[in-house]
Parts: sequence; C-alpha cells; structure tokens
Amino acid sequence: MITLLQTEPLMEITVATYNVRHCADVGFDATIIANDILNINADIAGLQEIDVNTQRSNINTPEILSSKSGYNCIFSKAIDYQGGAYGHAIMSRLPILSHKTVLLDSFGHEQRVASVNVIDIGGVAVKFLNTHLAYDSKHARTRQIIQLIDMLKDDMPYVVTGDFNTEDKNELLPFVEHGATLVNCFDKVYNSFIPTGVAIDNIVFSKHFELVESGMCDIVHSDHKPVWARLKLQ
Repeated sequence: MITLLQTEPLMEITVATYNVRHCADVGFDATIIANDILNINADIAGLQEIDVNTQRSNINTPEILSSKSGYNCIFSKAIDYQGGAYGHAIMSRLPILSHKTVLLDSFGHEQRVASVNVIDIGGVAVKFLNTHLAYDSKHARTRQIIQLIDMLKDDMPYVVTGDFNTEDKNELLPFVEHGATLVNCFDKVYNSFIPTGVAIDNIVFSKHFELVESGMCDIVHSDHKPVWARLKLQ
C-alpha cells in the first residue's frame, strides 16, 4: 500500500531529462551536473549514463548529486562496469514512495533497464519512469518501448523520461496510440544530441497532465543537452 505524504496541492511540476555521459565532459565533477538540475529548477529529473565507483570516473555520482542538490537521488544499475556500476538515476525534490529497476529485453545488446518509481506530487501518486533505450538495434528499441507501455497500463498518472536513441515518429507512435503526449519529435523538435543534432531525448506524459511549456537548455556539459517540460496536473 502506498501512503501519500504531501498535504499541499502541487498543480505544476518541472521535469527534465538529461544524458550526462558519466560526467566525462565536466572532468567527472558531478557537482556541475547537480547545478544544472538546480538551474533548470526541475522538481524531478531523469538522468542517463551514470557511473557508480567505476575506474574511469572514480565517483559515486548519485551520492554527489544528492549531497550537492538536496534532492533524493536513486540509482538503477544496468550493467557492472570497471569494478563499479553503470546505469541511470532519478533526482526528485518530492517524496519517492517506491522504486524498482526492471530489466528490458536487450537481445544480446547492452543490457537496458527502466527505473520505475512512484512519486508523491501534491497528494497524487504519479508513476515516473526513466530509461535509456538501445542505440544499435531498432528491434530491441521497439520491444523496449512496448515493455515501457505495458508498465503504464493502469490508470495512474505517469511521466517517462529518457534517451530513446530514436527520433523516428513511427518508433515512438505506440506512446501516442496509448494516449500519451511526447515533448520532443512531434509538435516541437529539440535536437538534443550535440554530435549529430538529432532529437533523441524525450519526455512522455499521460492524459492527466497538460503541457504548460517546454524547452532545451543551451549548455554543453555533456554530449546531450537537457530537455525540460513544465506540466500541469489536471
């Protein structure tokens, strides 16, 4: 049973998605990434490509993100890597009521996972997913998107953040057919992946939300730029 903690109504939230490339572009200084989230003023952020005590970075990224921002930060491991772990994380200034990491079908490619959380938004339980889909297999991505949608088939309000590694509307269409709205690739395009200028970072939300505004931050602390959305809970 989920016990809601918030007592004051919270009608609008800011959500962000940010692939931080294991903090390599900022000299493995996760404080810079924490400040990026604070500057966006995100209530909840989904971060991809997070290191925990690997040889290359030698930092516990979620721990630093939490201590420098004051947010709750939960890590989801995708793979063991260089003596540590590699995956993604969520940052939330709102109460996280539950969390689990779900393995996604990867068909022999790099293991992908979904971070599945329930967050208390002004007394409303909202499902918040964060993920990083396969970059080298359309077949795997297609299956992974189906799996994400299967996790959203109850009537709970939801938000999904992630690096989907595709801007192909046909690949993303199952979200739309499920009744969701995508911040990127449809009405607006945010070319968030810097090397090739493609729009692969996205925020998906259910019919329970209305999009107030959205944008992309013009900062270069990774090979991706953060995409954000202001959502109103209806």
